Amino acid sequence: MRKLLRIAVPASQVLAFIGLGVLSAYPGRNDRIYFDVFLPAKNIIAQLNYPLTASGHFIALALERSPLPNPSDGVVFAVLVVVGRIVLLACVALFWYLVISELELRREGRSYLHFSHRVGALVAVAVLLSFAVGAVFSAYRDATVRLPSVLRDGSRMGFFITVIPELLLVAWAVLLVGLAVADLKKLLTTP
Repeated sequence: MRKLLRIAVPASQVLAFIGLGVLSAYPGRNDRIYFDVFLPAKNIIAQLNYPLTASGHFIALALERSPLPNPSDGVVFAVLVVVGRIVLLACVALFWYLVISELELRREGRSYLHFSHRVGALVAVAVLLSFAVGAVFSAYRDATVRLPSVLRDGSRMGFFITVIPELLLVAWAVLLVGLAVADLKKLLTTP
């Protein structure tokens, strides 16, 4: 069952990203499929992959400000787009494989995250906590922006589409805080 999870979860996330790519290529941007299917699916998948998308924002920001040349057309651009999408799908699969593997190891009292010094362990705890705070902040920000208009419209589907991504962010926050607390306990009890 565990091996199946290590394959099925990453594969389902890669398929979800591929599905988003197919939906984004849909030509009618002003119709209901775009607003009722693509945008909600994109939001839910982004929140489900929160640590990966949050890290991706930092990488995109760094690339934007880098002095590297920006090819905007031609063969080089097409190759970069294809390579970028392959790297994205590989990152998604690897991320979920590591998440599932780490959770399985933690159930057994082990972990992939081993640090020879306390500083490394403290940095890991700080990173986990910062991602957790970021998830709560994102959930609050998104809910305060979207929820009032959904409640005003009275749409049940809109409420569902608004609440699910925020619950995913809160779930990530709880998981990340739990991991940080477990690591901190281990750090404080280890001589």
